[in-house]
Amino acid sequence: MKQLLLQPEHIKINALHMDDLKRRQNLFACASRSLLWIACLFLIFTISPQASAEGKIVKWKDANGVTHYGDKLPADAAGRSNSEINKTGVTVKKNEAYNEKTDSGEVERTNTSQSRRDSALLASYGSIDEIDLARDRNIKSDELALANLNQRLNDTRVTLQKNIEKQEGFLKRKKPVPNNILDDIKYNQAQITKTQAEITAVEKNIAVTMARFASYKARYAELKPNNDKSPVVIEGKKRLADFEAQKATTQTRLNGLLKEALDAKKAGVEQPQRVSFGIQEANEEIARLNLEIMATQAKMKE
Repeated sequence: MKQLLLQPEHIKINALHMDDLKRRQNLFACASRSLLWIACLFLIFTISPQASAEGKIVKWKDANGVTHYGDKLPADAAGRSNSEINKTGVTVKKNEAYNEKTDSGEVERTNTSQSRRDSALLASYGSIDEIDLARDRNIKSDELALANLNQRLNDTRVTLQKNIEKQEGFLKRKKPVPNNILDDIKYNQAQITKTQAEITAVEKNIAVTMARFASYKARYAELKPNNDKSPVVIEGKKRLADFEAQKATTQTRLNGLLKEALDAKKAGVEQPQRVSFGIQEANEEIARLNLEIMATQAKMKE
């Protein structure tokens, strides 16, 4: 009976001893692997001058899943996933494997997108000068808005200065400043801050537009080098200038005829036949000139 009572305790002691042995074995295995890893790093940096100079080595796996180390990827491992490791064994960079299906597809999509942008650029403009004109048209509204904002800012500052002078007048007379003057000053200051923010936003829009059209010009020059010096473009520019001048003259004449027609209507008299025929003729002339301008621009883009 005594022996049977001691048996469980003996088994418990043996189990604890086995657990301790397993822990010791695991610690020894970890230490061995660490020492082996340090030894590998030491050998690589010692043997390989390039790895030692750059302070890093490359780690990769071959087709069989075996891990390798070296100062660079060999030719048969090109395109495989790899990591760059420093002298302390820390991974400083990971390089993903090249995927022919996805990566080549991305390159193809990028090339297709660029090709479409190039086609649109060439279809939209016949010369560098046309790009400049388009840029000027695009920023014209922003420039007008900027001028209006600057004028508003100056006007608000003048008003603020007047209100401040009113405030100082009351203070000099040692009288309380009316609340409406104080409110006006706060309002003027808030308006100045708001207008300055709006000016900054418009200036930013102008800068973005200028940069966009600068990139258009640079790309256009790459696609059509010295295009502006070609005989077709030079002749086209002359024709466009003539057509635009004729169109401006005809538009001025049309505006005068329209004013005569409006004056006759206000006076309650019948519109002269000369005015009716003149308006019709001027509209037809402008339509013809627009067609000539479009045809010339199309020829310049060929």
